[in-house]
Amino acid sequence: MKKAALDVGDVRIGIAISDASETIASGYETYIRVNDVVKDAKYIDEFCKKNEVDAIVAGLPLRTDGTRGKQAYKTVEFLEELATITSCRIEYLDERFTSSQAEKLLIQSGVRRDKRKTVIDKVAATIILQCYLDKINSKKLEDQNKCENNNDNDNVEDEFVDLLTIENHGKETTYEILYEINLDDEIYLVLSEYDEKVNYKKNLKNLRYCKKEILGNGEEDYFLINDEITINKLKLHKKNC
Repeated sequence: MKKAALDVGDVRIGIAISDASETIASGYETYIRVNDVVKDAKYIDEFCKKNEVDAIVAGLPLRTDGTRGKQAYKTVEFLEELATITSCRIEYLDERFTSSQAEKLLIQSGVRRDKRKTVIDKVAATIILQCYLDKINSKKLEDQNKCENNNDNDNVEDEFVDLLTIENHGKETTYEILYEINLDDEIYLVLSEYDEKVNYKKNLKNLRYCKKEILGNGEEDYFLINDEITINKLKLHKKNC
């Protein structure tokens, strides 16, 4: 779908439309009003249907202090009429300086004074629409970057899983080390069984416990704890921490 912009005046309505990617705004036409609000609104609605427009942004000519003047209220009145017949979403954008920007742009482009009058509303609508597109695309890019950063953080967490392999009755099992407990001058580890072949999630219901010992040669050794009394002490210790 595409986006459109309107620069609403008493005599003319400048119309601009985006490309399908909603990136670039282009002037479409300057519509000459027929002094009938209903007919003018129907024309804009037909334009939207014909060009697959799903949203309209209308320039709101505010005063320099940000309040609405007579022309702003006329614009709102027309858009309210349009809203009763169109399925397009309608938004407003401050256009206090778009007319002067359009005039300056046309002068720089070498457009003659008599020609400028016929296209200035269309150019103003194009400026309004481009500002709107830049705004929504900037928001999309910001949200995308946040999502990518969150995914990167998740990947970092997965990459730095702390694993430990323990041999028990001739069988080796790999665990993730969840945390360490110091109890009665001894070091214990709380473990969760790890399986790299599946989409790994911590199994917090079936935890295992092991004791860490330092051997005479300085190497570390680990022994699974099956003593229920010691396991209950470890659980109680963790609960009270």
